[in-house]
Amino acid sequence: QAVIWKEQLETVRKQMEEKRLRFARRFDQLVRILSNEVCTGEIRLDGRGLQAQIYAGGERSSVAMESLKVILFDLAAMIGAMEGFGVLPAFFVHDSPREADLSVHLYHQLFRLMASLEEEEPAFQYILTTPTAPPPELQGAPWVVLQLSGSHAEDRLFCRDL
Repeated sequence: QAVIWKEQLETVRKQMEEKRLRFARRFDQLVRILSNEVCTGEIRLDGRGLQAQIYAGGERSSVAMESLKVILFDLAAMIGAMEGFGVLPAFFVHDSPREADLSVHLYHQLFRLMASLEEEEPAFQYILTTPTAPPPELQGAPWVVLQLSGSHAEDRLFCRDL
């Protein structure tokens, strides 16, 4: 009985490690795409859980890198769910990530990356709220769905203060 249990446990460990490696490869791919191959990404599993890291000639840690790590970690998880590995709804909202932290170039790369995922029938819905305009080629329909403003009640979400 103990031998069977050990074999089952080892099988589950191998399956989980394969999933972690697949997720890590997707995260690295997204980091490389957004950084034009300047940076690499890594996902490690330690005693605190999954840890994301971005490298650009060494380990980088800044407000921009932390913002980027969170966004790309989420997107790697969403893409994994779209591909049938992982259990997440195919719906994400990034509520106004600080574009000043990312730089306009990285911010525009994020918009372009998401648009490229829609080239086939999209299996997800991604909402990004932002005060920063997307790149010119993505400023109209179908990408910009709603523009809100706080100056007039009719321009607010649900036309009222929330």
